[in-house]
Amino acid sequence: MELSIQERLKDLRVERGLTLEQLAEQTHLSKSALGSYEAEDFKDISHYALIKLAKFYGVTTDYLLGLSQTKNHSNADLADLRFAALHNGEIDGAENNWPSYEAMGHYEVAPYFLKDEHTRVPEVQLASPAVMEKLAALDERYPEIIRLCARESAKVERRLWAQQEAESESDLRAAGIEVTELDEEEKARFRAAVQPMYDRFAQQGELIARIRQA
Repeated sequence: MELSIQERLKDLRVERGLTLEQLAEQTHLSKSALGSYEAEDFKDISHYALIKLAKFYGVTTDYLLGLSQTKNHSNADLADLRFAALHNGEIDGAENNWPSYEAMGHYEVAPYFLKDEHTRVPEVQLASPAVMEKLAALDERYPEIIRLCARESAKVERRLWAQQEAESESDLRAAGIEVTELDEEEKARFRAAVQPMYDRFAQQGELIARIRQA
C-alpha cells in the first residue's frame, strides 16, 4: 500500500523523534503549515516547503509526492547534480533567489551571492474557460468569486514570499555569505544592453509597463 504525502511527512518526522514545534524551529517553516501538511484534509504544499523538507529529511521531492518509492537522492536528481557541480568547481554559479539558495544548500559550497535583480519568475494562475462556463451555469456569480479569490490569493502569496525572502536573506547574511550588490551605474548598463529586446516587443508596451509596476 502506497503512503500518502501526509503519511510520508509524518513518518519522516516521527522517525527523527521530532515534534511539530521542533521541526518548525529547525526548518524555519511555521508549525501550523507543517501540521496542515500532515493533516487528512491536506490540500497543497508550496514548492519552497517541499524542497526545504526534502533536503531536511534527505529524501527526494518525488518520494514526498508519492512519485517514487526511493527515499534517497539519486545521482540523476537535478538539484543534487547542480550542488555537486558547484562543489567540484564544474560550474561557477547557479541562478537562485534567496529561499532556493538556502533550501537547496548552495550556500554551503558557493558562499557568494550576486544580487543582480536581472530576473524575476512570474507566478501565473490559470483557469479553464470551459470550467468557468460550467460554474457560471451553476450560478452566474461563481466565476467572479473565483477571480476575486485568485486576486486575493496572489496578494497573500506576494506577502508571504516577500517575508520568506527577507528571512532567508537575513539568515544567510548572518551565516557569513558574501553579498555583492550592483550599483546604479552597473544596473543602467544592463538595462541598456537588454533594451533592444524590449524594442522588439514594443507592441506589448502596455503589458510590459503593467508587469514593471506590479
